[in-house]
Amino acid sequence: MDLIRTIIYFVIGLSFLILVHELGHFLFAKLFNVYVFEFSIGMGPVIWQTKKGESKYSIRAFPIGGYVLMAGENLEDEVVEETYVEDGEEKTRSIDIPPERTINGLNNFKKFLVIGAGVIFNFIFSFLMLFLLFSISGYPSHFSNNIRVNPNSAAHQAGLKNKDFVIRISGELIDNETEEVVKRFDEKVYGVYELDENGDFIVDENNKKIIKNEEDFVYFGTVINAISPTKLQGETQCLYFTVKRSDGISSYNVCRETTDVVEYNGEFIVNKPGFEGISYTTVPVSLSDAAELAFLNEVNMGSTIFKAIGSLFDNINAVGGPIAIFQAVDAFAREGFYDFVYFLALISVNLGVVNLLPIPGLDGGRLLIILGETITRKKFPPKAEAIVNTIGLYLLFGLMILITLKDVIGLF
Repeated sequence: MDLIRTIIYFVIGLSFLILVHELGHFLFAKLFNVYVFEFSIGMGPVIWQTKKGESKYSIRAFPIGGYVLMAGENLEDEVVEETYVEDGEEKTRSIDIPPERTINGLNNFKKFLVIGAGVIFNFIFSFLMLFLLFSISGYPSHFSNNIRVNPNSAAHQAGLKNKDFVIRISGELIDNETEEVVKRFDEKVYGVYELDENGDFIVDENNKKIIKNEEDFVYFGTVINAISPTKLQGETQCLYFTVKRSDGISSYNVCRETTDVVEYNGEFIVNKPGFEGISYTTVPVSLSDAAELAFLNEVNMGSTIFKAIGSLFDNINAVGGPIAIFQAVDAFAREGFYDFVYFLALISVNLGVVNLLPIPGLDGGRLLIILGETITRKKFPPKAEAIVNTIGLYLLFGLMILITLKDVIGLF
């Protein structure tokens, strides 16, 4: 059932991101009256296709890309055949496309907008997703001991609930072979406050009880430090949570084995959000704050991706293909809908940034040519541009195949 859910999330999520990107190209092409042969989501064999007006609309078998096929992008002169009905009989006829209706017939400014619109739409989509997410569900707060517990997680199965208020955490690491405790975490009592017999927070100042607001109780970073310690392979980590609820104080034990780890500076660290379904709680924010936070998060996502691209040749293992994306979708889908939507926003920024790279076959490579034409006032030969883009696409597909093979090998 989890696999089916992940497949659905993967296909719908990736297809939607492709739709957003290609819709940018399509709408601006239509805006400037460029003849569009086909608007396709996915690659490979056609699953569904219809024609409205002069354009075909297709859904293809593999949700790993898409395209908007515009007049002027082929090497040869394009002649379009359309079907029409005459005397009750369906016939075909050829249509010559005038130069001004081709992508190359546009001036450089309009052409730049058509090619760059896909990236722009990716960034807009990411911002809107984050804005709606923060506006509706709130923003993750580091200043609260309330936790968010994702459904069907180990924490949820252990009995922890969404918005539980954590009072204490203690824990231990257990060697899986000897079953001996190899490390203990001292019990953490957060803040300078204690609990009275009613479970309220007090300040012991001259024996005077002062009840405090929960949001003033503690900085949540201390909770995260206890939740996500460095672990060694072959160990089970158990944490014991003491939480306050309206009906009193309860304790729960949550354990996990080291099954998903990455090596960092010679140590193995858990490569998974939260502690088996535990993450920051969210707090309501105003619309203006949601917009500001969405923008800042998107900028941070983009800068992180640029840094990752910069270190690409130092660490090729950091690059993932469709299989790695599928695994990431599975991980975030398990954490809950909030995390999955945030992940979609991240991937949308990723697509935008990658497409801006000045590589032949990508939008960035085509934008670079347009920029060069504008500066030099010399037209780059359309056939030469098409050849360069085709070579670039073949190289990109080859790279994708190699990365996919790396991902497959990494499964075993």
